[in-house]
Amino acid sequence: RISAGTYDFSRDEVLLFTSARVYRYKVQANSHRIIFHRDDALPIHLQSAIVGAIYYQDNVHIVKATTLQSVDIGHFHKKSSERKLNQEFSGLLGSVKAAFTHGYLHHFFTTDRLVYVWDEQFNRCETFAKPMENNWFACRKTK
Repeated sequence: RISAGTYDFSRDEVLLFTSARVYRYKVQANSHRIIFHRDDALPIHLQSAIVGAIYYQDNVHIVKATTLQSVDIGHFHKKSSERKLNQEFSGLLGSVKAAFTHGYLHHFFTTDRLVYVWDEQFNRCETFAKPMENNWFACRKTK
């Protein structure tokens, strides 16, 4: 069961996380295909309650309900410090149940059904003021 996924721009890899493993796929630029590269067991400190993965500040990060942890893809067993989501992304409130990155925008879906979007280029957070009515959300058009 996949818990999270993200694209690592620095390695041209798609990463898919389960509760205990990460599956890595290399992107072949010429053919626009992905090829299974390898899978690794996640160390104990990264297992449990992964709700998302984002590519933030040129690094892969695991998102848990209220924390963010950077991941050194080459050295999974090297422990990095956990940071509180609301300290890293000011304006983000509540407990996160899903997260993903699209470009420089990081989307966080909270248990109170709000969607927060962190704009990495401008270091600011926006939210849709009212809870989602269904399982998706309304996006503004981008140029």
